[in-house]
Amino acid sequence: MELFRNPSERPSGAEGACWALLGPDIRFVESFYDVEQAAKGIERSRAPYADDFAAHIRNPPLEGP
Repeated sequence: MELFRNPSERPSGAEGACWALLGPDIRFVESFYDVEQAAKGIERSRAPYADDFAAHIRNPPLEGP
């Protein structure tokens, strides 16, 4: 019996946030949002690595790590 599945095991290049809904089955979900607005908010936050994270969500990798 498999108890855990990593949503990042799916092909990426997603235009939204990827997550999994767990129940009797596993359902992979992508929630869409305004990427540019989110990236600008991240940059304004001045959090560590904010520029790197903003660039990452603007240009998501096609493959996971």
